[in-house]
Amino acid sequence: MGRSVRGAAGARAPEGPAIGTQLLEGPYRPRPVLRVELPKAGAGGGMRALGIPTVLDRFIQQAVLQVPQPSWDPTFSDASFGFRPGRSGFAARRSSSRLASPF
Repeated sequence: MGRSVRGAAGARAPEGPAIGTQLLEGPYRPRPVLRVELPKAGAGGGMRALGIPTVLDRFIQQAVLQVPQPSWDPTFSDASFGFRPGRSGFAARRSSSRLASPF
């Protein structure tokens, strides 16, 4: 198995410079995700597929996201809550409850 999050914390990846070059030049390819099935909650049952990326790929996803996000975020609607810093499903529910309330 690969590196764990705990094992990767604070460590420097020996492949770091090579991965940086691959990202900039284009040949980098993420590893396949680990597919895990979880039982669905509720009476319907069934299973739900969950894809878990490698620690390195998740790190790269976050690094790439954090560069443009400060520029993009102000352009989103105030009513948009999905996958935004400082926003949550709970905040969306509170907001919609306030809008639906007559007083």
